Amino acid sequence: MGGAAWWREIVPPPSASRIAGCADSLAYVADAAPPAEPAHTGLVKALIVVAAIVGVIACFSVWVERQALNTDDWVNTSGRLLENSEIQKALANYAVDQLYANVDVSAELHKTLPKNFKPISGPAASGLRSLATAGAQKVLATSRFQQLWRDANRAAHQTLINIVENKGNAVSTSGGEVELRLRPLIVQVSDQLGLGGNIADKLPPDAGNLKILRSDQLGLAQTIARLIRGLALVASLLTVGLLALAIYLSRGYRWITVLASGIAFFVVGVVVLILRQVAGHVLVRELASETARPAADAAWSIGTSLLVSIAHEVMVAGAFFVVAAWLASPHSSSVAARRALAPVLRDYPVAVMSVLGIVGLIWLLDAVGSTRAVLLRLVLIALAGYGVFDLRRKAIAEFPDATLGEMPARIKSRLATLRQRGGRPVREPAREDQRLERLERLTSLRERGALTDAEFEAEKASLLGSGASAPSDQ
Repeated sequence: MGGAAWWREIVPPPSASRIAGCADSLAYVADAAPPAEPAHTGLVKALIVVAAIVGVIACFSVWVERQALNTDDWVNTSGRLLENSEIQKALANYAVDQLYANVDVSAELHKTLPKNFKPISGPAASGLRSLATAGAQKVLATSRFQQLWRDANRAAHQTLINIVENKGNAVSTSGGEVELRLRPLIVQVSDQLGLGGNIADKLPPDAGNLKILRSDQLGLAQTIARLIRGLALVASLLTVGLLALAIYLSRGYRWITVLASGIAFFVVGVVVLILRQVAGHVLVRELASETARPAADAAWSIGTSLLVSIAHEVMVAGAFFVVAAWLASPHSSSVAARRALAPVLRDYPVAVMSVLGIVGLIWLLDAVGSTRAVLLRLVLIALAGYGVFDLRRKAIAEFPDATLGEMPARIKSRLATLRQRGGRPVREPAREDQRLERLERLTSLRERGALTDAEFEAEKASLLGSGASAPSDQ
């Protein structure tokens, strides 16, 4: 008997079912482990770093766009500015300075004072200056004047936007100016001082008017407005697009990239907050006098509150990315979460996607009016939809037989274990559950005849050996 014939007698050729079963088992074990040399790691890291840098630029550009070019945000900020006591004091001083600069207060008092008191009109005018400042602060603190302030800011800002965006027929682009008028405040201060009702006629038309834009600045203002809107749109979409590309390229370790993306969002938010603090300190110190610094500090804090809100929104988005990464990770707690979600994702896909769609639609409708916000949220909703789809596929592949009915028993067992351990959960290796499930699968293949005893022992030894050497998540 030839050597080849002797070997065929001792070890018969494997059947087709045995080959298919063994291949299925090997593929299952191989797919569960990350590739030894993940592809595109350098490119993925670079994309995340660039996305974080662009994200910082996006935050500041979105802040400038909303603060400078959104009338509602401008009016809200200006209203909060006037409610601040330090800013009220600064404006009151400005109004009184304008009154004394444009009106001879001493002469007006000389006209109104009784004959016996006319000689003291000069000293009285000087003494009334502090009283006038206090009176102006009281006027600024009233709800009526604050509403007038908001209305004046809304009108001035809307005129500004109409000019820089060439909207409407009522705005002239030649010889036009945008002004914020504080003349009514000066008139009220003069009334409180008892200077008579004709002071308004004696004030120059431009007294107390703060020029925001002159006609010769129109071209520059329009260019800056277009650049701000374009930068806010491009930087925001580019940030999310770079992260999406990094996640797409990181096949086999996507949960790590998603986690890194979430961390990048956190870093962007923290960097923005730090830069805001540093910039505010430098600008206030360099541009404001010693007496004006309290008001300047308050103005910077209130004026950049929208930037703080944007930074917080970015950090919240990062938290969602971190949660998504945890759900997809091989950690034992993540595996347990996927087991719990598997029956819902498998049996009720329409309900799951409907809930996601409704939440996404509400979030999207909240952004109507801003092209940038709508496009950005559409991209994030698409990423969330793909994430849910991929989670469903992964959970079903891992736990095809999981049911909702088993959850109460598992929770009860877990609570009992915690009580037995004095409330301290026992940390287990991250791949323990997966390794046991693969052993069960190999046992099933052997029982069906797909694997011989020798093949089963070899696969078992290989699996246990790789599991023993794998690091555990402690």
